[in-house]
Amino acid sequence: AVENGLAFGFEYYSRHKVFASELSAFEELNLPDFANIPVSNMTLDGRSASTLEAVIWSLLNSDSYTEAMHNAFLHGHANSVVPTIVSAIAAIVYQEELILQASQYLVSRKLIVGVASQAERLGRFN
Repeated sequence: AVENGLAFGFEYYSRHKVFASELSAFEELNLPDFANIPVSNMTLDGRSASTLEAVIWSLLNSDSYTEAMHNAFLHGHANSVVPTIVSAIAAIVYQEELILQASQYLVSRKLIVGVASQAERLGRFN
């Protein structure tokens, strides 16, 4: 499904001249055998295209949440955004219930803290 989505995306954007200069940054994703590229051939250089490649590669080469996370850390950037994005997507794809529950708790907590902070700043508590 991912490969088909990428192919349709490239086909669509290649028809519009305004995107032509941007498509070259994403050419690796358009390779028919993208999932089989060795991790050593991938580099994370801060560009959105390379980050997207690492995330998609990590997910395509996994059958579980744990395996997806292992793949995300293969890129050698434990402090990068790649493991964070892979974790979020893999939790949904693989229905990792514990991660989904924890994320719902964190989102709820963030909302409560945000509202309380704003009320404190404005002096409105009722």
